[in-house]
Amino acid sequence: MGKVQKALSQVAVNVHIGKMQRRRRNRIRHLGPFALLLNLFVFVAVAFVLGGDAVNGRRAGGVHYLSRGGVETEVAPAVWWYSQIHATVTFGSFALYLVYRLWRRTRR
Repeated sequence: MGKVQKALSQVAVNVHIGKMQRRRRNRIRHLGPFALLLNLFVFVAVAFVLGGDAVNGRRAGGVHYLSRGGVETEVAPAVWWYSQIHATVTFGSFALYLVYRLWRRTRR
C-alpha cells in the first residue's frame, strides 16, 4: 500500500470515529431532557397518588399536610419530607437545565 492510500484510509477511519462520537454525544445530550421529563412525570404521579405535594402543603403543630386543589391530606413526616425534597430536586433541576441551555446558546 502506498503512502497516499495509507493516508486516505487513515482519514476515512478518523471521519468514521468522529461520526460515532457525534452520535454518542447527541444521545447523551438528549438523555438530560428525557430524565427531567421523566422525573417531572414521577413527581406529578406521586403527588396525585398521595393527595398533593409538600410545596402546597404545610406543617402545623407537628402534623404534616400535603395539599392539592385546596384539599389537605395528613401524612407521616417522612412522606412530607420526601415530597418536599422531590419537589426541590425536580424544580431545581429544571432551573439548572435552563441555565445550561442559555450558557450553551451564548457559546455558539
